[in-house]
Amino acid sequence: MTEYSKITFQLEAGVAVLTLNDPEALNALSPELEGELIHALRICRDDTVIRAVLITGKGRGFSSGGDIRNMEKGVSASEGKAWVELANQIVEAILTLPKPVVAAVNGPAAAGGMNLALSCDIVIASEKAFFAETFATVGLVPDTGGHFVLPRLIGYRKALELIWTAERVDAMKALELGMVNKVVPADKLMEEALSFAKMLAKGPTLAFGITKAIMRKTFSSDPIDILELEAFGNSIGFSSDDHREGVKAFREKRSPVFKGR
Repeated sequence: MTEYSKITFQLEAGVAVLTLNDPEALNALSPELEGELIHALRICRDDTVIRAVLITGKGRGFSSGGDIRNMEKGVSASEGKAWVELANQIVEAILTLPKPVVAAVNGPAAAGGMNLALSCDIVIASEKAFFAETFATVGLVPDTGGHFVLPRLIGYRKALELIWTAERVDAMKALELGMVNKVVPADKLMEEALSFAKMLAKGPTLAFGITKAIMRKTFSSDPIDILELEAFGNSIGFSSDDHREGVKAFREKRSPVFKGR
């Protein structure tokens, strides 16, 4: 397994656990951390042993977003654009990964850190977690997929409000708004998130990946286009080993054992 300095990579029961590992900087999205995370996500995409991904943060927070240490040095327009484009590669890797991605948000998730978490397919938050689109406080616009993900989760007007006010949203409010799937006690977060990810890793990975790809298009496509994509998706599904196993398991009255193909 590749050695990293700003993240850790562990494999457990088909789940790749990626931990942002710069706790002294509240796991800020430095170029080094971003590059390592992109590399790890590409491994997760290509390795057939990996059936699901879990992303979390080490220490007291998930991620504070952009590294303020770099901002203090001054960032030119071209440097800023390159920095954002690197962050955007993370979101693209998550959105296009044909496997479930779960975020375990253990504490503060701000700016790009918030958007990184929300770009995951399932978000499980600690009761100590909070979210904040803090870009406006430093005169910036959301990046790391914020304009794409947030309004799809909570609606146009509420998304603008959170972006313009940089309001801090606690875990229970995030649950109420639909930003997260579940809120759990802090000491149970990794247990709950890993259990959920392992459950997904046992599922029909091929079908999960197709569903994820279709869902990504639902807000920008005509309904008829989505129907056609569903037909195409199941043309693949019906010929899969997972489908045959599911039907056989149903007939034999047992739980299916999917292989992800």
